Amino acid sequence: MKPRTIVSGALGAVAMFAVFFVLTALAESVAYAWVQFVRMWYWIVLLAAGFGTQIALHVHIREQLRQRQAQSTAGVAASGGVSTMAMMACCAHRVTDILPFLGASAAAVFLVQYQTPFLVLGVFSNLLGIVFMFRIMQKHRLGPANGPVKALLALDLKKAMVAVAVIGVVAVGASLTTTGAGPTGPALAAETSRVFDLPARENAAGGLTVTVEPIKLRLGNPSRFSIALNTHAGSLDADLAKAATLIDDRGTVHPAVSWDGPAPGGHHASGTLSFPALGAETRSFRLVLKDLYGVPERVFEWQLP
Repeated sequence: MKPRTIVSGALGAVAMFAVFFVLTALAESVAYAWVQFVRMWYWIVLLAAGFGTQIALHVHIREQLRQRQAQSTAGVAASGGVSTMAMMACCAHRVTDILPFLGASAAAVFLVQYQTPFLVLGVFSNLLGIVFMFRIMQKHRLGPANGPVKALLALDLKKAMVAVAVIGVVAVGASLTTTGAGPTGPALAAETSRVFDLPARENAAGGLTVTVEPIKLRLGNPSRFSIALNTHAGSLDADLAKAATLIDDRGTVHPAVSWDGPAPGGHHASGTLSFPALGAETRSFRLVLKDLYGVPERVFEWQLP
């Protein structure tokens, strides 16, 4: 393919990355966007790479067969739209803070609940779009004279499209079955609007006392904790943002986003530790602080009523 084609595909992939980062950063912060990317990078890379590949193939086809431009453009537009929705689903639990102001709170709840099916649908939509593009190249003999693409174009791509569509439907259905285990409809909306006033937990070990209290916890919103550290020996020089993780009852690990507290030093420190949102299906969670004052782990647990 020509350099222009490759560049166009790369720009398409970058654009899909931008959808994720811009939506998440606007809803919360750039740091939070990076945390979410690390947590779901495999989905995001698949979506971006798939869409970028379609763009590259589209440009290739357009340049070699302009009279078929409308047909190939329609294919990119359709699956590209699904991929954009899937990217929105990646950060939908943060977009729930924005969508209600846009008059779309029902859509926000829907995206949060069906995040995984949207992601699966986006990946298979991209794959179907790629096979569709190769089918156009095959039909009009637009492929190269040799190489792996030539071998690919020798396959029955019409049957391949059907196979991808069937597998995609099965995969989305399977993800919907898993998703259905959580709260739905009004129950989900009630869970994400409920505020939990949870008690403080304390851990005293290694000459350091740590008190942790959730700050009006609300599922689907950033989780914030009031932290107080007290010691009479040594200096408080730990980086809590690096030492802390939040783990829900499904085993999902949420790294801390930020620590709003004093600079290292002294015997007493207090501030706010922030984490990504806990999902609406969460029933219990624990906050873990590692390697503070020679203690490998300090664990603070809560059950939601």
